[in-house]
Amino acid sequence: MVTKWRNNKIYTQAVIHLTNSAEVIENTKYWFGVALDIDGYRIYSNQVAITAAAQSDPNMDTISADYAQFNFGRITNVGLRHLADDNKLKIHISAELLASVSSTVNGTELDVTAGVRYERQDFDNLLVIRSPIVAFENQPKEYAATVLQPQLNLLRRGATNYIYPHTGAAFEIRLRVPPGTTYSPLILNITTPSLNGKPLLSICRVAIQDIGKNFYCYGGNRTEINGYSMAGDGPIDQYVIDLQTVSNTLTDVMEEAEIDSTFTFEVQVHYEDHPDLVQGMEINVTVEANYGWTGFLTEDVKYVLELETPTIEELDVTTPNNTLSICRNRVFTTGYNIPCFGNDIDATYLSYEEDGHRDRALLDLGIIRNTGAGTTTDPDRNRMIAQVVVKLEDSAVSWFNLTEWNNLTAVDQQELIQSQLQALDIAALVGETNMWGAARLIEVDPFPQSTDLSTIPETEFDKLTSETYVTIGGSAVFNLDVYIPYDSTADYKFEFYGDHGSPHQTTICEVRVVESGWNIPCMNGTFYETKYSSTMEDENTDMASLDVGAINNMQADLGLPLLSSKNRVRVQLIVRLALNDTINHGDEFWLGAHIHLNSFNEYSLQTNFFADENVITSETSFEPKFRVYQSAENVSMTVGSRAWYSIKMSFPAMTTPLTINITMPTAGDEAFLTIMDVQLDSVAENFACWHLYQEEFDPVYDSMFGTSQNTSVLVDFGVIMNHGTSHYYQYNPGSEEDDDIWLSFEIQLADHYELVDGQLLDFDCLRLQSRPPGGEDTLRGGHQDG
Repeated sequence: MVTKWRNNKIYTQAVIHLTNSAEVIENTKYWFGVALDIDGYRIYSNQVAITAAAQSDPNMDTISADYAQFNFGRITNVGLRHLADDNKLKIHISAELLASVSSTVNGTELDVTAGVRYERQDFDNLLVIRSPIVAFENQPKEYAATVLQPQLNLLRRGATNYIYPHTGAAFEIRLRVPPGTTYSPLILNITTPSLNGKPLLSICRVAIQDIGKNFYCYGGNRTEINGYSMAGDGPIDQYVIDLQTVSNTLTDVMEEAEIDSTFTFEVQVHYEDHPDLVQGMEINVTVEANYGWTGFLTEDVKYVLELETPTIEELDVTTPNNTLSICRNRVFTTGYNIPCFGNDIDATYLSYEEDGHRDRALLDLGIIRNTGAGTTTDPDRNRMIAQVVVKLEDSAVSWFNLTEWNNLTAVDQQELIQSQLQALDIAALVGETNMWGAARLIEVDPFPQSTDLSTIPETEFDKLTSETYVTIGGSAVFNLDVYIPYDSTADYKFEFYGDHGSPHQTTICEVRVVESGWNIPCMNGTFYETKYSSTMEDENTDMASLDVGAINNMQADLGLPLLSSKNRVRVQLIVRLALNDTINHGDEFWLGAHIHLNSFNEYSLQTNFFADENVITSETSFEPKFRVYQSAENVSMTVGSRAWYSIKMSFPAMTTPLTINITMPTAGDEAFLTIMDVQLDSVAENFACWHLYQEEFDPVYDSMFGTSQNTSVLVDFGVIMNHGTSHYYQYNPGSEEDDDIWLSFEIQLADHYELVDGQLLDFDCLRLQSRPPGGEDTLRGGHQDG
């Protein structure tokens, strides 16, 4: 019993122990009395009930445990020695002040209560003591002794300190917090060096490897690990590990090994392409430790850049016939000990014939480095898995005849199938050494796969942009999205139609497959042929048909949503609206799409748009690039000689009317230079209806003097549209040239009476387009009279 005086009041605390006697029954109430006597007079009495409950072993997982019990059984003191501590039994208890309790504020006094019960011959004794603890928001104590300060060590993994192109490397951070200390905050900062604002190494993984067993109250989920790019949007080149508050509650004599008081982290870094990297360059990764309010430690781990290494690992897949086509060769997964290795490495696909079949796929893996520590019992940590997908072409079953098949016995049928096995060769190369190779034989099933069409494709037919209007004379892009059902194979044919009510007002310029999802790797839109036709049987194409054959979704049906880009085939339709007097502002036009599935199922879709006599502001507020190139650095001409100039126009994705006006210099009633010819050299495929530009190209020449001297030329391109999607496709990547229009013109030096030797003559190229705030650009070219 403990009694205290406070503010003229008496506080009494009693601890009642319910024995573990067999006579105590669970869930039964046991009563005890409380009485208060003063000077022999009882002024208060009451009874309190205790309900007996089974006491399980306390939860000692260090997660908010507030009770601990030690049962030593019988203890005997043999009395062999009689020094001061020989008769003591010490118990070390580690407890943590919980930050999550809102009532615990700075200065709060808390009590830790301990009780000891021991048996004697006639009765049990119970001793109860309390120890106060005061809560502080911040660390109140700094440790002056060196042995009480943290220790930081970096341990590089691997036999050498070399780092190779496109590989990773690993090191360990070991942070020791000595016994008997508490540090708050405790933060580690990991940074890689940069040159010209770009990191030389990136950090791709930081993880807790081990927490010493002496940190009884510290759980790994408390540690905050975050990565940052110091450039803002570049690779991760900084990591911060916030350990928050760390206490090592043991005494120094209780520590068995230093590793028991150590936090161990693993750090994985990766080579980054950088123009300033050179052979033998030293690259240091810095780790800083901030502890308490003023403590600071820093260490570096050094790597040496090794660029001249011939060892390259490759996965080579070949099909020695035209019946198998390779659809995919890629890294599928990498083990834990092969970090920083992206599975986005593109293989090189080779076709030996112009048949659209891929006969070889070479996956260059570069240099692979295992950054694991020591041996492991889990082989998956050291394993890299590649995925190879092949497609069986129609030619593989050209030998099959159903009538002849039915006349064969079962044995003969099996022998025929075995004679038609398809071969696939796979080799793993290290340098020029074939480390592993095998031939895989594929058995052909001559019967087409029957797909349950109860799950039909999901479809969407929409305009590429949200704008519902199209400028008269301009173009628009529409996407037909077909979501292929899981684990299905079927033949697909797509048909598109212009507005049948106005057969000469819409032109279908192009239909092509521009996207196939991840689960549909064997669909390559590069080799499909679209057939165009006219409802009026004239030159205006307003119908298109695209037969893509079999489409297979190789993903099993696991109940996932079908509407995902992984299951999507996107067919793009590009339509141009005619420029004539029969189209008025606000006129509505309809486009149709039909999907034929296995030749007997048909799905029909429609979409519409409206004509606009004005340009669409949201599609014209971009700035193209415009430049004139001459045939030589300095063009020198004599009277009657000619020279060619080129105009390069590069457009972002936009729609705009475009006119080019080229004007030559004159004086008096004659021209210094005359225009002899204008040619349209090229129009890239990002421009809608690009193949029509050449046949519609019609430059208009003019002479300001009404003579045979052409002093200017006007090229009206009408309304042009760069939709920017022609080559953004996994089998046909885009390039800057996809956005260019090239125009060239030839000029001639006239025999002008004012010509002077060495005279510099200028001519103007004026570009007119719809854009705010102006609408024109003028570039000046020139040559020197020789």
